[in-house]
Amino acid sequence: MNQRNAKIGPRLLAWLVTLLGLSVMPAYAGGFLGHVDGKLRLYDFQRINQGNKPGTLRSFSFGGMLHADTKAFRGLSAGATFAAAEPLGLNDFPTKTDNSLPGNTVTSLTESYLTYRHAGAGMLRVGNQIFKSPWANPSDSRMIPATFQGVVYHSPKLYGFSLTAARIFRWKGRTAEHFGTINLLKQSTTGFLAFGAAYHGHGLSGTFWHYRFYSLADMEHLQVKYARKIYGGATALLGFQYIHETDVGSARLGKVDTDAYGLLAGARFGPLTLTLGLNHITPNPGAYHGGDIVSPYTHSYATDPLYTTSMTQGMVEQNSAGNAWKLKGVYWAFRHRIRMIASYARYNVDTPVHTGQTGNPHEIDIDATYFPPGKLKGLSLRDRVGFFDYPGAPKTFVYNRVMVQYLF
Repeated sequence: MNQRNAKIGPRLLAWLVTLLGLSVMPAYAGGFLGHVDGKLRLYDFQRINQGNKPGTLRSFSFGGMLHADTKAFRGLSAGATFAAAEPLGLNDFPTKTDNSLPGNTVTSLTESYLTYRHAGAGMLRVGNQIFKSPWANPSDSRMIPATFQGVVYHSPKLYGFSLTAARIFRWKGRTAEHFGTINLLKQSTTGFLAFGAAYHGHGLSGTFWHYRFYSLADMEHLQVKYARKIYGGATALLGFQYIHETDVGSARLGKVDTDAYGLLAGARFGPLTLTLGLNHITPNPGAYHGGDIVSPYTHSYATDPLYTTSMTQGMVEQNSAGNAWKLKGVYWAFRHRIRMIASYARYNVDTPVHTGQTGNPHEIDIDATYFPPGKLKGLSLRDRVGFFDYPGAPKTFVYNRVMVQYLF
């Protein structure tokens, strides 16, 4: 056993003891802790890529997160989340490892913040934290979510309306141990400013966000969804989204001039939901990637809010203007113990991604999750398989992700 693997056992044991010990700490903390929760995850990734990294890459990781909040004193409280991911020496590092999981050991204090709440005035949070918005979010499809460092304000909800304001200075990606300024577009900036407004009521939900990604682009994002009961107990679903971007400041990516639209139509029939999503990014020669969306905190993560984004990629990852459509079905069975998702998406791009590409790429995703009942509540078993193909390149990409998760 090499030196690296010899260290795995004690390190893993140490953080597991911490995880399990802190989870029962409220009983001995004299009422200091107000809330403790967490999750354990086991992930096995396998990807077959005929593109820039030919062959099979495989990664295994076991870990989790432990979160704790103190009780409030005059509205002020503190919170922290510790996260860890450990391959247990099972990965062929680094040449045959999918490092997006990650394939190596990562331990991090992902959250550490102060929160102030005042009745009727909302909540102000300062520090390292989970931040949720359409174009800057946790992107939580690996071992550890992305987190953000800054100041975030959430207003109370009034008549279905709520507001969010944020100034984010730094962030930490899904495989990083420390916060930094380099985003997913490989640009080091001073972060971003975001304002959001949301409404929910009477079957209508909508959000409007303004982002200033400093030195890169200003973005406006509007999204609306309407649900209405129709014949036979079915529910009709309609949605619309619009994204507009222009360059700002030093414009490090050059000219940015983006207009993107989306339409969603579907229906829910008991346990089955069917939707058809459409997106169009208007071509703009001379602009960033021909008019494509600048997304510093979701690019390559495939976690943006476009209706046609799939498990492995979307229009943002194609680095091109164009249009896309996606047909998706979600079915719940056995009293919501099994969830099955299947989708097909096609991306009609103006500029091919790969040399030799003769057609537009498409993706097929299959996703099944089992949620055990009773004493095993909190446990879930999930398998996701994605097939992405660039006709004629050949650039077939197959991704299989198996996840076991336990929430406590």
